[in-house]
Amino acid sequence: MGGCKGKPVKEGVKEPTAKEEAKSPAAAEEPKMIANIEVYGVTVSMNCLGAIMIANQEKMGKLVPTMPGQNPGEGTLAPEFLKVNPFHGVPAIKDGEVCLAESNAILRYMSGKYAEKLYLGLEKQRRAHIDWAMDKFASTLYADVLDCLYPVLGFRSAPADQEAAGKKATEGLQKFADVFLTEKFIGGKVLSIADYKVAPFFFAYAHPKVKEISKVEIPERIKQFNFDFKAACPEGTKVLVEGEMSIKGFLDGKTDNKDPMLEAKEGFKEANLAQEAATAVMDFLSNLTTGGKGDVKIYGVTVSMNCMGPVVLQKHCGVGDMEVCMPGEQSQAPEYKAMFPYGGIPGLKDGKWCMSESCAILRYMAREYAEELYPKDPAKRAHLDWALDRFNFGMYNDCTSTIYVAMGFAPAPEKEEDLKAAGKKASEGLKEYADFFLKEKFVGGTVLSIADFKIAPFFCAYAHQRVKDKCFVEVPERILQFNKDFLEACPSAKIFSEAEGGMSICEFLDSKTAAENGTGEPASAEDIALQEAMETEAQKDVVTLQDKGPTIDNTSAPMCGCMG
Repeated sequence: MGGCKGKPVKEGVKEPTAKEEAKSPAAAEEPKMIANIEVYGVTVSMNCLGAIMIANQEKMGKLVPTMPGQNPGEGTLAPEFLKVNPFHGVPAIKDGEVCLAESNAILRYMSGKYAEKLYLGLEKQRRAHIDWAMDKFASTLYADVLDCLYPVLGFRSAPADQEAAGKKATEGLQKFADVFLTEKFIGGKVLSIADYKVAPFFFAYAHPKVKEISKVEIPERIKQFNFDFKAACPEGTKVLVEGEMSIKGFLDGKTDNKDPMLEAKEGFKEANLAQEAATAVMDFLSNLTTGGKGDVKIYGVTVSMNCMGPVVLQKHCGVGDMEVCMPGEQSQAPEYKAMFPYGGIPGLKDGKWCMSESCAILRYMAREYAEELYPKDPAKRAHLDWALDRFNFGMYNDCTSTIYVAMGFAPAPEKEEDLKAAGKKASEGLKEYADFFLKEKFVGGTVLSIADFKIAPFFCAYAHQRVKDKCFVEVPERILQFNKDFLEACPSAKIFSEAEGGMSICEFLDSKTAAENGTGEPASAEDIALQEAMETEAQKDVVTLQDKGPTIDNTSAPMCGCMG
């Protein structure tokens, strides 16, 4: 007599049931690793934890404990680590020959190559929503983390006014939830890389002692997200709540906390969370249909370097038109914020789909209308993502302290030596960037990519004589050559120096020098309005998403390399 699948059954031996088979040792075996990525970082770094959790949950690799610090030859300054990330920050990863840094770029690479369900496998509106959420968190909410979470962790001093800092963080969390958590997760009904990005920070905010110390009132929607994330990512979240070097364990040690986290309290019943969340889900993103290549609008002004990357790509590829929108009153108007809830520029509208954040817009436009600018090969795309995020998060503040000062959008420091120091720092950053990312003609090699469109407006401004004279910036020859090559490959970049109304980047800088020399035209009402409006853009404070030391008090603290 034959058994299942034709296998013979021995006389007197009962065939195991499906339930019994599920309990067998073979069925209980751990899932096999699908990759051997080395994740460099520490489990008490929230920037590192997104990559660590994905590696853990999806069986992609292992943690290589690497402490950020400034001791030569150790941690992030060890020779072997600098081969992975010459900018000496964590997180960083190594996957065979691929080395990569910047937390958002790492999450995109890991999911793009090994877990498309977390990003690339989702529909285009969701991918864009994810990109927007990740960049918005990094550019806006991360500064609140430094003021409200890092002091509790012991990584830096508390701000002078903790009440004000806590109120600002609370409002930022609520706004983020209102915009990006209209469904169960940022990615909709399923987890995405954006959820892995924000989860460590949201978990830390929910620690029993953080509210008392940081004065942050964590919104109910964020609490719900934490429960949902833990249920959807049981292996990944272990590193958040288990052990003394988890986020919870480390905060417990700093605050003498004995209370549990993520248990059914304050009205939450974990057994009913999935059902409650399912009834609350509204699949609204799918209804935001796009209009097509000719229907794309970029809202902004020609004097804004953040706007000019998307606008020049738009002109270069024939993707719609620019719509003038002044930062400030216009970008905060109710009808504008109905499209772009945070206000500000640039903003992209494609049919019913609207989004913000310049790098997220560049990614969207290239994926939808100019694929050659953002190649699908994981290694090539990772290099571009690294270059984008390195500039956007690691170098943007240098622009505000030099270029924006030269433009009059930001005040110059009282002491000239401080301005010289800012110029020196910007100069060194430009050389470091060029040495690593511009080994070929462009960031992506011999052809243009979205990374080149991002940096080109800023590099053009840096090369202006006024920035050198006023802010002591020395632009490397390699950057000057890039500027020539970019203009030759992309004639639309002429808008950097010639724009309607004389409102290009270079013309605006020229006008500032002429006004100081007494040779310029009197400022018009439009000029004054633009000046005031752009001052709001210059107030943006971006913090690098790589942890550099010394940031952790106890550099001898034990670190666990286990990903289990």
